[in-house]
Amino acid sequence: MAGPSARLAGVFAGLADGGDRTGWVKAPVALMILAAPVVCVAPFALSLPRSVPEGRRRRLRLAIVLLPLAALGLYAFYESGISVYTNIRVDLHLLYPALFVALLSWPTPIVAACCGADGGLRGGWGRFTVAC
Repeated sequence: MAGPSARLAGVFAGLADGGDRTGWVKAPVALMILAAPVVCVAPFALSLPRSVPEGRRRRLRLAIVLLPLAALGLYAFYESGISVYTNIRVDLHLLYPALFVALLSWPTPIVAACCGADGGLRGGWGRFTVAC
């Protein structure tokens, strides 16, 4: 049974010479990136009902902002383990759309702050109002 330091060494093995990370490290990270759109949109859906307390709604909106950043961090970790000699990257056809959809959740706190759950206007700037 390998100790924690041996497992950590396995995560970064082969990176000094430009090699790939092992599949047992890349596969879970890729799956987490692919799940990012669902994970990023779920807090928004949970924050919509009026019965949600304002404190919980604020935490959910913070999660909406932070989760896409976590997905980008996971992608940076994933890319750092790809060899410089890899030409054909079929995985990018799956990962890029997932990251794009995850980043689309960023405007939702802005819309939610301007509009109520019922679609009514909450605020404006003088004569100029935000239409929701």
